[in-house]
Amino acid sequence: AFTAAGGAVGALAVLPMAAIAGDDWERLPLAIVRAVVGVALLVTGVVIGWIAIF
Repeated sequence: AFTAAGGAVGALAVLPMAAIAGDDWERLPLAIVRAVVGVALLVTGVVIGWIAIF
């Protein structure tokens, strides 16, 4: 169950990163925020996955 949750969180982390590609330079600060959130979600997913394994 935890592994599935970790995978889902990791998948969600990709969405903000993909959204950055379509952003204009004027919206760069928002893109940076999305990147930080995306990375945070990705790390969270990996940590949950490792906890589930061990």
